[in-house]
Amino acid sequence: MNNHDGARRRTQSISINATPEKVWDLITRIDTVGDWYDTWDRVDPVSTEPHLRAGMSFRLIRRHTGRDDEVAQCEVTELSEHTRLQCMPHRPTTGVTFDLVTHPTDGTTELRQTRSWRTP
Repeated sequence: MNNHDGARRRTQSISINATPEKVWDLITRIDTVGDWYDTWDRVDPVSTEPHLRAGMSFRLIRRHTGRDDEVAQCEVTELSEHTRLQCMPHRPTTGVTFDLVTHPTDGTTELRQTRSWRTP
């Protein structure tokens, strides 16, 4: 989908039977990002802190057989605890935002992922 600013966006979501706090812990723990986010094999943080925070940089690494690894240098550009995490893996052309929406009637948390990118 194209927007008036020329960026393309795609949003996906999943409902998780867990509290926003548990989902937040999952998506912000540096040592587990590679377990659930896309097909990245490893996360190399520049900090020894266990959780992502605003302004933190890290690298996502995807291994390829017979050729160089793919590396995305990321920066956490926005972080609102238990509600929003935004990273820029390919500044300034790509962004990924995770929004948590609580559904108190059934106890689930919706995790929405929006990718935005510009094509030349």
